[in-house]
Order: sequence, then structure tokens, then C-alpha cells
Amino acid sequence: MTLCLGLIDTGAHAEQLPALASYRQVQLTDEGVAVMSGAADLRGHGSQMIARLHQIAPQLPCHVVQVFDHHGATSPLQVATAIDLLVADGVRVINLSLGLRQDRPLLRQACADAVAAGVVLCAAMPMQGGPVYPAAYPDVISVTGDARCALTEWTWFRGQPADFGAAPARAGASLACATFSALLAAQWAAHPHWSPAQLRAHFEQQAQRSGPQQRERLA
Repeated sequence: MTLCLGLIDTGAHAEQLPALASYRQVQLTDEGVAVMSGAADLRGHGSQMIARLHQIAPQLPCHVVQVFDHHGATSPLQVATAIDLLVADGVRVINLSLGLRQDRPLLRQACADAVAAGVVLCAAMPMQGGPVYPAAYPDVISVTGDARCALTEWTWFRGQPADFGAAPARAGASLACATFSALLAAQWAAHPHWSPAQLRAHFEQQAQRSGPQQRERLA
């Protein structure tokens, strides 16, 4: 079975749709949420993440779930529902280049259920400003930007301020997270017998640098 990537974000551009395995959106309704076909990405964030995933791992099918409206707003319920959808699709790696300030039980449970199903979650963690969710959950791999990294390099930060760092470009932690998710998924596709723990151990052991990030002092 081919390993599949999942992305939860602002959506996709029209020209990217033919390359996607599926494209849906989760909208809030008076009764809760509704799942429907994805709409145009009016903010461009998700489209940028898709481009990075395809750049690094073009051979992997990608399922995209749109959870942000045109104002850039979403909710824990929408994100949790999107995670459940992707797990049901058989996605093995889910990229969440987003962060919610409040811990919510339903989001925590959706992440825990995904991890229990053998899915690896990678979520963006800003370099500053305190924890965000789902990156702050213990079983989620948190990723932030590290300007020292080339496109195929990563840093093992050992949880300070995130688990890993990757090439950030202009989008900071968001694009770094997509970079790392694609690297991780490509490596897992090459070693499908690995468990999630073995996969993570590989990235810890093969990191180009490790340890908490140190602030450089001026001479």
C-alpha cells in the first residue's frame, strides 16, 4: 500500500487539484460541522504547503482538508474532524501547519486517536510566543523553523522550543513543518516496515545537529 500524506490547512489552488488524492472542506454549521468539496484557497497558505510537500515527496498521494474560512478563522472542532477524516482515509502522516492557542478536549482526543491508529502528526510550533495546539500535545511531533537547515536537513531540538527544526523560508514554522512532514513521509515510504517510534528514532539519530537552540551572542 502506498503511504499517503494528509494536510489540514486553508485549501488548494485550482491547478493543484489534479495532483491531489482528495480535497474536502469542513465547515461549521448550526448542528456542528459539514463535510463538502473543497473551495478555492483564498489565503494561499495551504497552497504553499502543498507545493512544498510535492517538491520533496512528489510520489506520495496527498489528501487535503480545508478548515479555514476566508477570514483565516477555524475551530478545534473543524481541525479535529479533519484529523478523523484523514485517519479514516488511511493517511499515515498528517501535516498541521497551524496552531490554536487553547487546548480543547476534542482536539486532544482526535490527536490521541490518530496516534493510537499508528498515524504520525506533525504540527507547527512558533519559535516564540508560548505553546500552541496540537503541537504542544506530547504525542505530536512539533516543528519550527531553523534557518541553518538546507531543504533536506533537519535539527533535533529535543523539545526546546520544538522537537525538530527544518528549512523555514518565508513562512517560518508553517513551511518548516511541511518540509519536515514531507521528509518524514518519504523516509517512511522507503522503510514501510518501520513503526512510528522507529521512524522518529531515525530522525533523532540522523539529525544534522541536535540540542536546544542557543541564541547567538554578538561579538
